[in-house]
Amino acid sequence: MVSWLYFSWGYKFGSTYLHTRLACKPQAKKRDMIKTIAESISGVDILLAKREKDAVCISIIVPLHKPSPGKKENKLILRKAITAASQYLSEKYNGQISAPLLSSLDELAEIADTGIHAEGLGLFVSNEVKLVIPFFQPVREKIIVSDSFEVRDVLYQNYYSAPYFVLHLTEKEVRLFEGKFETLIELKEKFPIKYTDDYEYSRPSRGSSYVGSAFIKDFEQDKSRLVKLRYESFLREADKALSPYLGSKKQLVICGVESDMISFKKHTNHGENIIGQLVGNYTYETIHKLAASAWKVVQRFYDEQKDKLIAEFKDLFGTERAITGLVEIWRAASEGRAYQLIVEKDYCQSGFIVAGESQELHLKPPVSLHYTRPDVVNDLMQLVISKGGEVIIVENGLLEDYQHIVLLARY
Repeated sequence: MVSWLYFSWGYKFGSTYLHTRLACKPQAKKRDMIKTIAESISGVDILLAKREKDAVCISIIVPLHKPSPGKKENKLILRKAITAASQYLSEKYNGQISAPLLSSLDELAEIADTGIHAEGLGLFVSNEVKLVIPFFQPVREKIIVSDSFEVRDVLYQNYYSAPYFVLHLTEKEVRLFEGKFETLIELKEKFPIKYTDDYEYSRPSRGSSYVGSAFIKDFEQDKSRLVKLRYESFLREADKALSPYLGSKKQLVICGVESDMISFKKHTNHGENIIGQLVGNYTYETIHKLAASAWKVVQRFYDEQKDKLIAEFKDLFGTERAITGLVEIWRAASEGRAYQLIVEKDYCQSGFIVAGESQELHLKPPVSLHYTRPDVVNDLMQLVISKGGEVIIVENGLLEDYQHIVLLARY
């Protein structure tokens, strides 16, 4: 297990604090689970809020084992990380500063749900912030005491955090599920919509025995057409019921046998919402299996958006809008030119920031008065967001040819 431990002090970003306390409740129902995840992901705004002078920000991120009855490894992992941070705080600061922070860490350790089905857990503490965030992608262990929070993993997860819907189509009914990461709940206010074929098909009377077979064929053709029309009307009814949930930007995954999905796509008004499909009938499968399959479709969609963004950068490479090099990117971000910063997930770089208004970045110690920063990439991400830009975290290696970090500038 790779561990990342550093303690730092130096340049401060600002002035405003927000206060919250979020935690995953043990034994939470799925609806509460999705609500908790949504609230926790909104914590990115809290972590990026500007800090007041001399703030102490503690970021503890630990990977979790899959929970199983009788196992306590996750509690021990979390406690070990908290002990490491506590020892540093006790040695570095007097009791007036460290005591409230240690108390907050202990409080979060008690309420944090280490039995949650997540890949990792993050604890974020300062004098004004107490925040627990579950991570649903693999994370490395990090114990960081600095003047700002570690935001990489939160930003990475936030990219995938938008809710999505799964529409399960069969000839007999249509069911709707709401998803967040690899968790689904079934929505039962307007769904499921049942297909009832209660129409009575009356055979036409025969005029003559000589044309009996022709009447039978016509009857079967008429019945087939009528069944098709009634099923198409049923699909349109389901599509209309979708409207209050989807809006203009919500993502939709459709699921069913190929013929049912083709029919639905022909009659839906929400074609722009469909990001992918699952072939198969999941009526008799567990919701967990459907959730796992749907989440792969959603992840693939968002990963393809990242690939398109990198391709856009490559197309613009050599122009003023495509910027490489950490120092050059920092300068552009300081000027407010950063539109989209793309950075590999684990790219970290120490640096030196010149004191004063210029806030110039150097990768080697400058002669002028400066602050030493153990991770200027984390600082850069916060700088970009503070000036209205966007940060997209991509997998390691995707930007190897561009020093692991690139910027699409506004101009």
